[in-house]
Amino acid sequence: MPPRGERAFLILPLALLVIPFMLWPVAFGFFASFTSYSPFQDHPRLVGLDNYAYLFKDAHLIGAFRTAGLFTL
Repeated sequence: MPPRGERAFLILPLALLVIPFMLWPVAFGFFASFTSYSPFQDHPRLVGLDNYAYLFKDAHLIGAFRTAGLFTL
């Protein structure tokens, strides 16, 4: 097995390739959650927390959380 410093040196190129592919979807999802994003629009419209307010008023979401909780227990 290579020494500890060499192992880190071998992992670094992989990390530099993988991390952007992990961070971009998270950052874009966070951005899109505050907009009325659609791939067919020229510019997304900022809606703030309206998406979250709509989400937590939805009866289907509450039922899905209840079902997931029952399966978890």
